[in-house]
Order: sequence, then C-alpha cells, then structure tokens
Amino acid sequence: MTHPQAEGGSEAQETDYDVVIVGYGPTGEMLAILLGQLGYRVGVFERWPEVYALPRAVHFDDEIGRILQAAGLREEVLEITDPVLDLYEWRNRDGEALLRIDWSRPGTRGWPSANFFSQPELQRVLDRRAKSLATVEVREGWEVGRIEDRGDHVHVEVQRGDSGQAGEWIAEDDVRWVTARYLIGADGANSAVREIIGSEWHDLGFVPVRLADPRSDPARSGAGLEPDELAVVRSDPADHDRVGRTGPASLGVHASAG
Repeated sequence: MTHPQAEGGSEAQETDYDVVIVGYGPTGEMLAILLGQLGYRVGVFERWPEVYALPRAVHFDDEIGRILQAAGLREEVLEITDPVLDLYEWRNRDGEALLRIDWSRPGTRGWPSANFFSQPELQRVLDRRAKSLATVEVREGWEVGRIEDRGDHVHVEVQRGDSGQAGEWIAEDDVRWVTARYLIGADGANSAVREIIGSEWHDLGFVPVRLADPRSDPARSGAGLEPDELAVVRSDPADHDRVGRTGPASLGVHASAG
C-alpha cells in the first residue's frame, strides 16, 4: 500500500487499485470475485480480522444461485446448502395452513427456488475463491477513516486494528493511504462509508425479541400467525433456528389471523 499526500489536485494518475471495496461480508466477497475474474485490480478492506461467527442471512433464491455459479462455486455451494423442494407454509396458532408456496419445482434460472445456508460457511467458500484470484488483495483488520474524491480517482485512508477481549475494535498506529479509480461501500447496515460520504438511508425498523414462550418446534421453516402477532422461523443447514416475533404495534398494521 502507498502513502500519497492527502492534499493535491485532481490530475489523472496511476492508482493502487481499480476498485477499493470496503467491507468483506458476502456482498463484498462476491463483488471482489466477479471483478477479479474480469482482471480488475481490487483492494478489499475489512475492519474485523475474522469472519463473524454467527449466521444472519440464511436464504438465497435461484437468481443468487446463478450468480454464485458464475463465480465458479456451484459444487462448493451445493455442498453447504439445503434446498427447499416441497412447500413453504404460513400457519395460524392451531397449525392450520393459511398459505402454501410450492417450491417443489426448480427455479427459472436452473437452481432451486429456495436455498437455506449457514452464512459463516458460505463466507468461507467465498473467501477462498476471492483470495485465489491474482488481482484481488484482501486486507482484514483495516478500517477506512477518510475518503477524498479527486474527480477521476479517490484517496482512502486506512488504519490497522484488531479486536479486543470484549469484541471491540482497537486501532493501532499504522495509518496509510491508498488510491483507486472507484470505491464501493459494502460494509453493511452500520456502514462507515455511508457516514463518511453523507449518504441518507431509510430505517424500516427492527424489533429485537427474546423467545420466552417456547412452542412446539416447527417441522420446517415457515411463519406462524396469531391474531395479535407474527412469528417467523428460519432454519439453516447447520441446525440453527432463527426466530422473530412481532405484533401489530411494531408492524403498524392490524389484521386477524385467527
């Protein structure tokens, strides 16, 4: 990585990278792979030195499957996914099906319409592929501090750091500048890039819940409806269940599902 001056004009120059990607979750990983396969010089900067161990995303459709296949990952992805080959159901409190979605037929893009997965497993597959490409450089444990738009390129300040015992990010003294023709923020809901460039976003809300009223375990992924609440269960191939429950006050709507 280079150390260009932070001040100066916007004259054209040779950059360290064609594209800098900030964030190395599934979106950043996939973008690095697709650009790297086309021969672009890609620099990826991820704040955290290791992959987050808990799953968040659990499902992709046939269109995403096709994109993963374009990245040369068809066989590896099939090994870690659990396709839904029958029905997806919404049920009321008595277990009666209110809505059935037939996912038994393949999607129009050659993959199953619904595929469940464990995000850490998928990220490891994507990580191996990205790091195998000669024009892709992945820097984990580096945080972006400043972004300066020079018209035909950007200057990006990055700082090395590590995670502490409590999981916090601890900055180190190693601060550098890199240059790129383009910068893409793929750093998620708490995006530093969005904050730095002043981009607006719309918060649609998120309701944290704690499952204190266990019911019978569902046989498969789906949604359960009661007159005053909605509960959604998602399962992944690693035998994790993700449960969300909310009510009309949170949803802003009133409907009867009894």
